[in-house]
Formats: sequence, structure tokens, C-alpha cells
Amino acid sequence: MSDLKWFKLSEARAKKLDASVWIPLRAVDQLKQEGEIGTVGYEEEFFGAGSVAIRLSDRAEAEKLGWDDIGISHSDEPYVENGVYIASDEYKPTWAKVEGIRLVVDQRGNSEEHAEWHLHQDLVVALGLRREEDQWLAIHEGYTEVARLHRTPSGGPRRLEMRSEFLKDYLCARGMALYVSWYHSRVRVVEPIVDFPWLKANEEEAGLERWSGRAVEIHEGGWMPFGSTT
Repeated sequence: MSDLKWFKLSEARAKKLDASVWIPLRAVDQLKQEGEIGTVGYEEEFFGAGSVAIRLSDRAEAEKLGWDDIGISHSDEPYVENGVYIASDEYKPTWAKVEGIRLVVDQRGNSEEHAEWHLHQDLVVALGLRREEDQWLAIHEGYTEVARLHRTPSGGPRRLEMRSEFLKDYLCARGMALYVSWYHSRVRVVEPIVDFPWLKANEEEAGLERWSGRAVEIHEGGWMPFGSTT
């Protein structure tokens, strides 16, 4: 069933990050949004990613972290905890025995200004990168494009990705690895619900990957479950 394969993200799950040319360091990316919300024919697809560079010795501990720990909901603003200043690029969760570095720092905007994503300055200097608009070029490597920022139509950041070979060189020099946590979702409004073996909910797990799907009846024009009241 083609619809089932689409919902199960078969082609996306088959891709191996380690073999990719471009590695997403951070993403809040609305890949698709067509139709009117809550009506038949509406379709959306979203991709989100967060990452942190960690010591190789902390890899086992890092793998205990998930989307809620290294996702896009956390603020990168500095703070003081127990009298210690935690810089914006430092990842020091109190709930985990692992520390790391954010290679992309999210500077929050406001009602008038978009957020701005900064590529870590040490990475920029170490690789000899020059920023030209939303591209970072390696000036000693024939001005090869090493990192690039994609923006929304309104100008906000939506994905910052880096060329794998340069990222791996940097991480290797520091004795670190990149831990990436991402969330990929697809939604479609259809009528009637047919050909789905999981009319309530279904989940699959394989290693660190988890997929879940559900089909629910809704009130037209929104996401309220059918039969609910306000």
C-alpha cells in the first residue's frame, strides 16, 4: 500500500546519516503543507533535528538521550546554575551523565526579529571558513561550500547542514562524535479511513529508532477528535 509506505517514512528511514554528504546540525523544517487544515486533502510533512558534539568516551551515555533531550524545544541561552555560568554553546543537562558542545547556537528572536543560528566559532576558525550570506566556504580548500543555512520564505532559519567530510575531520581532531536526534512526521486527512492496519496506534522500534503511527477521526476544520466537546 503506497499510503502506508508514505506514512511509515520508508525511504527516509532507509537513509544512513553516516553515509550522507550533508549532515543536519539543526532543523525546524516544514517540508510540506498543502490544503486547508482539518479538511480532506490536507497534507503536511515536518522534519526537525538537534545535535550535540560529545566526547567519544561518553557515547554510551549519550545514546540514552532522545528527542526531548536534544531536540528543538530547548533554549540555547546561557544561564547560571549553582553559581556556575553555563555558556550558550555548552550542553550540560542535569539529568544525564554527559556533556557536550552545540555546534549550532540558536539565538532567539522576538516578535519583530527572526531567530539567528550561529555556526560554532571554533569550528569556523579551525576549518578556515568564510561566511558569505548563508554559506560557509573553506578559503584554503578552493572555497568549497562546507556549511549552508536554508531559510523559510519569510526569512527565518529552517535548516543548517554541514558537509560530512569536513565535519568528521573537525570531530576527529577533537576526539568527539556528533549525536543527532531528529523527528520526522507526516499527516494526511482522508475520507474514509481505509487500508490501515493500525486504526488506533502502532509502534515499531529498532535500535535507537522509533516509529509510531495512528489514525483518528477528527472534526472537520481542526484536529479535535470526533465526538469531543469544548
